[in-house]
Amino acid sequence: MRLSKCVVLAFVAIALAPKSLAQSGFESDSLRAKAALESAKAELRKGKQLRAVEFAKEAHRFAPDWFEANFLLGLAYADAFQHAEAEPYLLRAVELDPTNVEARMKLAATSLKLGKPRQARDALEKSLALLNAAIAANPDSAEAIEALGLAHLVFGEWEEVEQAIQKLYALRSPLAFDLSKRIEALQAQAQEEIRFLKALHRARKKDAQVCRNVASAYLYLKDFPNAEEWLKKTLELKPDDANARQNLAMIYLRQKRYDDAIAAFRDAIRHSPSDSPELVGLFAGLGNAWLNVSALEKAIEAFETAIGYGNQVQPQPQTEMAYAHYGLGVALLRFERAIETKLLAKPSYQRLDALESPSLFEKPPRAKRYDAIVNAFKNAVARKPDFADAHMAMGMAYFGMGDARNAACAYREVIRLKPDDVEAYNALAIAYAEQGYYESAAQTLESAIKLKPDFLDARASLGRVYERQERWRDALAQYKLILELDENNADAHFRAGMIYARLKENFLASVHYGALKRLNPSLASRLYLAMQER
Repeated sequence: MRLSKCVVLAFVAIALAPKSLAQSGFESDSLRAKAALESAKAELRKGKQLRAVEFAKEAHRFAPDWFEANFLLGLAYADAFQHAEAEPYLLRAVELDPTNVEARMKLAATSLKLGKPRQARDALEKSLALLNAAIAANPDSAEAIEALGLAHLVFGEWEEVEQAIQKLYALRSPLAFDLSKRIEALQAQAQEEIRFLKALHRARKKDAQVCRNVASAYLYLKDFPNAEEWLKKTLELKPDDANARQNLAMIYLRQKRYDDAIAAFRDAIRHSPSDSPELVGLFAGLGNAWLNVSALEKAIEAFETAIGYGNQVQPQPQTEMAYAHYGLGVALLRFERAIETKLLAKPSYQRLDALESPSLFEKPPRAKRYDAIVNAFKNAVARKPDFADAHMAMGMAYFGMGDARNAACAYREVIRLKPDDVEAYNALAIAYAEQGYYESAAQTLESAIKLKPDFLDARASLGRVYERQERWRDALAQYKLILELDENNADAHFRAGMIYARLKENFLASVHYGALKRLNPSLASRLYLAMQER
């Protein structure tokens, strides 16, 4: 039996109807979610965070798997100081879009408020890695530099923020002004949060979390006396709060109250579960405190314990492990008394020895445990590739063991990570000079001087390189510039006097001899003998 055309069309319509209705419903939900998101954004701009939360919740109900719906709801909760409610939505937002820097930065700030420093640091480190990659690809990207400054604002790292502002001013970008205003806004927000939390504390005096949040806000503002007061209130209510004890220890470290820091770290360790990943950071902090009081054997033991704990937990806390390996390397360096090059450890007039010295800088005696030292720094940079300080220390270790080539590689990595680090340029130039690459050394030092014209160490090193090339007048020019900036610089007087003696210009050499008699009689005697020999 043949069906009529109308009946066939009717069956087709019935078959397609559920799909069409579902499609229509999906489109309707999407439109509602978008409208709710726009309303939430508008309320946030007005400073009405609770109204923004309601609209963002509605958007999330219609589109629970949208990045923007999760991020905006987390953002609204966080701005309303409801950090526990914000956290799951921010975590979901980062899961949906792992490359979104803004979401990671907000998660870091929220984790910090909740007393989860490791989660906060991990989120921030990934943000910084993404931003540094963007800046490496485009060094003049004002937007990336501004975002980098904002990322450092999460932890109140004001020096790094100021560096970002200065770079933006150098680029003549209006974002420098925008970033300055953001600093003011975030500081005002922190003050507002403190007022809100103190009012809440009056109603909930036994709530340790409120006290800890007040302390966190003060820590962000670098108001350490008030932060210490509220951390102690937290511990009165919750004596087993290891994170509060750790923050207290970090305050003591900043204030150079090392005995108090050691006691606080030990208390935090004692109150932490034996399987807690936080133990890695706690033992590393304890090692740092021991390092500051030159208790090197105890520091080494603490860092090795931190590394041992880190190797037992999965996933490993990579940032804390990097700092533990770095601390171990530094402690071993000091313990062996072997890597203190004259570049960093002695006055320049001591390290720049006689012209006939076979080495540009006298190197220390060979260490007994160089392999362990270098491996410690290698482990640090393996876990945190952008760890500039570890690369710098590794360069010093290589240089100390006479491996100038690998030292130069490490210093170049520091410069890649921190293009404005003039100390790294100076160290790299010395590594080049040790290999006999005087032209490369001179060019590197000229780059350092261009970045910082009053960097006397670079000018002294450049003068020394010119001497090696027998460019006596060029070397003299550098020493004269040093003396214009520091007329009592004994090293510059000595080097200039020695060159004048070599050139048989004893009258000019005698001018520097007269200055050295007042500044450094020992060097004056050496210059006098050189003048007599000439």
